[in-house]
Amino acid sequence: MRCPACGAENPDQASYCSLCYRRFDDKGQALYHANLPSRNGMGEGKRILCPNCQGLNPENTHFCMSCGFIFDEIDQLLVSEEKAAKLEEQRKDREAEVFRKRLSEPVRVDDGLSGAELMRRISAALDAGAVPRLQAKGRNSITHMMKLLALASEEREREGRTLTFRVRLAEEVAMPDLEQVELEVILWEGDGRPPMPS
Repeated sequence: MRCPACGAENPDQASYCSLCYRRFDDKGQALYHANLPSRNGMGEGKRILCPNCQGLNPENTHFCMSCGFIFDEIDQLLVSEEKAAKLEEQRKDREAEVFRKRLSEPVRVDDGLSGAELMRRISAALDAGAVPRLQAKGRNSITHMMKLLALASEEREREGRTLTFRVRLAEEVAMPDLEQVELEVILWEGDGRPPMPS
């Protein structure tokens, strides 16, 4: 059933619109919800900042479209389009930073991931400006990691980009058995000093 007030699609048995919370009569007509004030024309050029999740919402909605919080005292929650744009930009920057940090977390080569999946993770991290780190322990895993690095380097070179990496021992102790050697590789694009991993 389509809500005649806002146009949102709802299940046929719905009593309320899932988008505007308008109550339906038994014929599917939207009735005014007595607990929610009408805000048509209110706060022209403004957005509602949800006090629960900090999400931005259209100025004519009755609830947060991100978390479902029902708005009271709307005039206190209205922000200008300029401030809304600034808040949205800050939110995107925070999400991008979280994404980069997640992509910079160490990936163990011997965790059962295929070579194709490891290559996708390396490419995604580098494309996002992250600093991917690979870890491998033992002769076979280290050999596999080095082959992946060679392939990733060749791929970047074909794209006209330089892949640089630094290899370091996880522990600087004498290890008579090569299967106990553990390496970490830090990758970044371009020449110069390696960025510090987070």
